[in-house]
Amino acid sequence: MNEFQVAVEFTGISRMLTGQSEMTIKIRQGTTFSEIVKLIGRKFPSMVGQIIDKDGSVFIATNLFSLNGQRIIQESEMNESPQEGDRLIILSLLAGG
Repeated sequence: MNEFQVAVEFTGISRMLTGQSEMTIKIRQGTTFSEIVKLIGRKFPSMVGQIIDKDGSVFIATNLFSLNGQRIIQESEMNESPQEGDRLIILSLLAGG
């Protein structure tokens, strides 16, 4: 299976919790947005319970991904996959992003 990288940008609360503005994740082709949330939660456990639900697999309702700053990934789209070079921006709507 092919591997590639996607960028994850942290804004607002997620930036405060991680201490980073962005990171790059190497994933396999077919990795879903939900699986990326799990990877982020494992790397940054401080986000679990604050941004990521306690089960570690989904965002808490007011948090979401923006794909390349062009569209929001809806809950119904979390089983879809990003493409090579995509940028996933974590937005916290109640915090103003």
